[in-house]
Amino acid sequence: MSTLQELFDDHDYKEIWSGVSSNNSHFLIEFIRQEVLPRLESRKTFIDIGAGPGVITEALAPGFGETVVVEPNSEFRKSYLANGFQVIPTEFQVSAIPEEAFDFALCSHVLYHVSRDDLPIFIEKFLASIKQDGIGMFAMLAPRGRSHDCYAALNPDYPNSQRVIDQLRDSCAAFEIFETSASYFTETFEQMHRLCRFFIWEDCFTPESFRSLSARERDSVEEMILDYARGALTHGSGLELKHAQDVILVSKNGTQERRRRDPAITR
Repeated sequence: MSTLQELFDDHDYKEIWSGVSSNNSHFLIEFIRQEVLPRLESRKTFIDIGAGPGVITEALAPGFGETVVVEPNSEFRKSYLANGFQVIPTEFQVSAIPEEAFDFALCSHVLYHVSRDDLPIFIEKFLASIKQDGIGMFAMLAPRGRSHDCYAALNPDYPNSQRVIDQLRDSCAAFEIFETSASYFTETFEQMHRLCRFFIWEDCFTPESFRSLSARERDSVEEMILDYARGALTHGSGLELKHAQDVILVSKNGTQERRRRDPAITR
């Protein structure tokens, strides 16, 4: 059980996102189309780990022969099945995923929910699931910018892309880092506040650390969340929350680590 599941149920999670729009799904879809698909020698199999509402999955699935979704949240299962996706309704690290089965494996903004102890298992399983000439991709909050400063003040060891990079180095994997950003938009402050609560409680606290907080400490975190939401940028008649983001491409055929800034992708 994640921290957020102690505060909200699956239906509440879906409701949180009902009032939010983002340029990030569009950006990641275009990034994959421009940076990933041209590199693939085969497009038979695609797996999306932690697909959530399935926006990216639905956009990419027509380009592959088979699409597999790993997602334990039952609220989204009906739409997956309606789209003809194979659904694995469990956590990835305990799922029965075959080795070298996928041409493209995607893990977008999921690893906040994986403990540091479980991360090596997750990464090794992820790498093993990719075909020899396939590509894997991670997208995750990067340790830079205003959101990072807020998160680090609450938990200096909060999960971000540096954890993934360190683990990939330990695994001697070849990977490429793209420094990007993501924006989330709401029409009202109430929606923005709810979104900020989602991000901070889920991304900064494990279930164990959440339970260990006193009532006063939880109130203090809620005050910081309120300040964080108040700092959102004005965007038209609504609000915008901006995150620094790293997109990491992994391949078995590469030989080195590379870093690129500001890829020229249409947002």
